[in-house]
Amino acid sequence: TAQVVSSNEFDPNSTPGNNSPTENDQAQVVITPVQLADLSVVKTVDLATPRVGDNVKFRIALSNAGPSDATGVVVNDLLSSGYAFVSYTSTSGLYNSTSGDWTLSGSVFNGKTEYLDIIAKVNPITGTANEYRNTAQVIASGQTDPDSIPNDGIGDDFSTISTVPTALIDLSLTKSVDNIAPQAGSNVVFTVIIKNAGPSTATGVEVIDKLPSGYDFVSDDASGSYVNNIWSIPTIAAGASVVLNVTATVKADGIYTNVAEITKANETDANSTPNNNILAEDDQDQVTISRGPLVDLSLTKKVDNKTPNVGENVVFTIEVTNAGPSDATGVVVTDKLPSGYSFVSPSIQSVGSYDPILGSWTIGNLANKAKATLNITAKVLPTGNYDNVAEVTGTNEVDANSTPGNNDATEDDQKKVIVTPIQSADLSVVKTVNITTPKVGDTVTFTIEVKNDGPSNATGVVIKDMLPSGYEFVSASPTAG
Repeated sequence: TAQVVSSNEFDPNSTPGNNSPTENDQAQVVITPVQLADLSVVKTVDLATPRVGDNVKFRIALSNAGPSDATGVVVNDLLSSGYAFVSYTSTSGLYNSTSGDWTLSGSVFNGKTEYLDIIAKVNPITGTANEYRNTAQVIASGQTDPDSIPNDGIGDDFSTISTVPTALIDLSLTKSVDNIAPQAGSNVVFTVIIKNAGPSTATGVEVIDKLPSGYDFVSDDASGSYVNNIWSIPTIAAGASVVLNVTATVKADGIYTNVAEITKANETDANSTPNNNILAEDDQDQVTISRGPLVDLSLTKKVDNKTPNVGENVVFTIEVTNAGPSDATGVVVTDKLPSGYSFVSPSIQSVGSYDPILGSWTIGNLANKAKATLNITAKVLPTGNYDNVAEVTGTNEVDANSTPGNNDATEDDQKKVIVTPIQSADLSVVKTVNITTPKVGDTVTFTIEVKNDGPSNATGVVIKDMLPSGYEFVSASPTAG
């Protein structure tokens, strides 16, 4: 406010110094200050070159250089297609991962910095423009920023950062053969399967599968190309598999262990290194055939009575057959009686010997198409395990379709017989009286004795002893029940 406060002459329409705003010797100007808040955004990432599938942390730092406190501040940071939102933490306000808006609470005080951390998973590389570029900017503020405008994509309230992900793959290799015990001169087929567990597509994949000296190459049916023992596969999508079948003739002698390994890929493998010749890794596998005698041992087992009485004898019959084509040597069958039986000597076997303590039936040699039989007589005990298992546990030759001693009930060299014994109990009752010629009015004592001669325990036993009309009940004292 300004006014004339003194004058030597008379003013006809105002009086100096009277502080009257209606007079023309006084004037006032009202100033409304503009609130300024200088907001800036800085965005960083903890891992500039992550692998596909890794999590990265973006940090958005919002600073207010003042001079005023900032209110109504919203920062937008919407993840690009190269990332999948996982979680966030912030020092102020809430973050909406769908819209990308970080709405700060209350005021961002002059000189204060607030932080938003966003955890995101790196998606597989698609080649889309700017798929790994991530931007944060102030899009709203209740105060004027002296050097930037919210949501204009420039200025110090706008920050962007990009990562350069490394494509990640997980290739695994399995190798098998259709016949592990072929004869010399016959053909075998080796199958190699490559799987890519992703998350990225594998490119430029090469596999070495060189036949060793024990084989002659016949043909292949590779997906891709198989030239000079190198299988080249241009691409394997995440989740996909490719197959190579190599047919070879078995030679009379030589090395029969066939190894295959992934030797090259353009992308990083999650858990193996191509061409390092480490069999323990999942990108390398091998298979070995046993060229020579082949047998096919099978076993049957039966019992003469599946529901015997406890205490009775049962006879288990085990028969082993060799379907060849070679004679079998060193054949051993294990049939150890479980706890529900006791061995009754002697056993009867068509060949070999049976050790009841070890449960081992040593057959020895069993010619092609020959059979061997063992009969074991056992007594059924009152309690115990009644499931009796027999298995071929030894042979010197390769078996065509089973593995001796591996306890695999689905194989033809192992069988189980289940016996369900009938429990029996031989009960007898003896009744006595202490006075055979009592006088009327005397008290007599009847004693009833129940005895179980087995062989099983008796359960649910009820004895009925109804006094006739010539007696009047006084008392009873049972030892049981």
